[in-house]
Amino acid sequence: MAAFDDGFSLMVTLTREAVAHSFRAGRIDAAFIAGVVSAMKMPLRHVLICGSDPFVETAAEGTIAAGIDSALIKTERYGS
Repeated sequence: MAAFDDGFSLMVTLTREAVAHSFRAGRIDAAFIAGVVSAMKMPLRHVLICGSDPFVETAAEGTIAAGIDSALIKTERYGS
């Protein structure tokens, strides 16, 4: 999708990967989200956050703290 230069951007981070890889490693936090948002070349139209309840809460709060309108954020939660 990124090859079409239509504004699509994918940033991968692996939180528990023990093997060497080219992706970012570590937990997603407000600082990481702020960096992703500031690197965007086009205005955001949608934000999808999917994961466990604690992950979704942290990611949504970080996204809002980075200045993204909460109306653009959709979440999907799983687990207890």
